[in-house]
Amino acid sequence: MTARRPNVLLITTDQQRADHLGCYGNGVLRTPHIDSLGAGGTCFDSCYVAAPVCMPNRGTLMTGRMPSAHGMRCNGLDLPLDSVTVADLLAAAGWRTALVGKGHLQCVTGRPPLVRPDTGRSPPPSRDLAEARRADGGFYEQENRKRWRDDPDHDVRLPYYGFQTVDLAIEHGDEVEGHYSRWLAQRHPDPDSLRGPKNALPAEGLVVADAWRTAVPEALYSTSYIAERTKARLGEFARTPEEPFFLWCSFCDPHHPFTPPGRYWDL
Repeated sequence: MTARRPNVLLITTDQQRADHLGCYGNGVLRTPHIDSLGAGGTCFDSCYVAAPVCMPNRGTLMTGRMPSAHGMRCNGLDLPLDSVTVADLLAAAGWRTALVGKGHLQCVTGRPPLVRPDTGRSPPPSRDLAEARRADGGFYEQENRKRWRDDPDHDVRLPYYGFQTVDLAIEHGDEVEGHYSRWLAQRHPDPDSLRGPKNALPAEGLVVADAWRTAVPEALYSTSYIAERTKARLGEFARTPEEPFFLWCSFCDPHHPFTPPGRYWDL
């Protein structure tokens, strides 16, 4: 009997606390879709992260190793390209792998990283998937938002940490870059006229720091892009159901700046 090879859809949001979900008792915020997942699955009582900030936890999510081992000890460090990730292992075992949305496995700000990864510890290439590290190679500025803005030919080099396809969204709020910006430019003649606090819609009584009422309509917001591309990838995978898939659907919000579009602002 052939062992069942399950499909894996990993959905993540960014900076969303458990007590800001209806399924964990919040009676003010409306999170019906996440609540439905909780109702049909498991809501865990305890969850512990590997570090208090973003990038080290993303490195741990991908490698199963603590920040002291995978090298991303704080924000501003790249995940070494010689890392063996869960996507690498699944791809090698026959899964199709895809990332849609925020990766943040490399630095995004355009500033130099605090430290470039030490690649001197790589094992021989013949052992690459039997070890936590393997022969290095590649390019460490693939998520640099400035490169995406300045170079229309800039793109992710595949496979990217084991992901065979990537639809990238960099940063947060209505300032997201990457593949999302190119998608937005195909749908609006002047997307920069919509984005950022200088183009914000009036918001009487707003007193929250790092928040504005975005002029980007709901249908063109990064959340809609990530949902659309995730559904498209699932549609592609459905055409060959005998081949399992691993898809990471990674939303950029509700990380600050807080710029919920359209009707979501009014909530």
